[in-house]
Amino acid sequence: MRVRVSRVVAFVAACTVAPHLCAAQRSAESFASDFFSEYPADATRFTSVPAWVDVARQPDSVLTAELAQALEADYTEGTEVAGEVGGIDFDPFLASQDPCETYRVTRVVPDGDVYLAEVHGDCLSEGPVVIVELVSHGDTFRFANFRYPSVSDDLLSILHAMREARSGKEYQGG
Repeated sequence: MRVRVSRVVAFVAACTVAPHLCAAQRSAESFASDFFSEYPADATRFTSVPAWVDVARQPDSVLTAELAQALEADYTEGTEVAGEVGGIDFDPFLASQDPCETYRVTRVVPDGDVYLAEVHGDCLSEGPVVIVELVSHGDTFRFANFRYPSVSDDLLSILHAMREARSGKEYQGG
């Protein structure tokens, strides 16, 4: 209880000194929560393309241009490749092949120029399934990357490595 009270006091103190930062943090949390309250239902529908591809293809996507382009390239190139190395074989937003019915954003913290949002699947008991990087985009936010704590990796790095593997090059990290 003492730790929780300390965090609340620290948050209130920070909001008093820099209220615009608190408003941005709440806005980032709202943006992420809205997405994760709706997206899992889309992810479990059977359509001709995965739900994450539809998200990447939206003209005013919730993703940064870099992430949307990387996902689109992975899907397009992955479906064209015959053999072992295709595209990603999991839902990159839920970090799963078998997603939970509901997900919730439990914590959003600033980290330099981004906000990090911890996302938990309600059918799972251990820690966040994904930590989302959010960047400011006008008066809203965009998802810039998805970190996967259970494997110490992130979506952009995985997409880059898959692209390198498809092209026959060895991924050097980055």
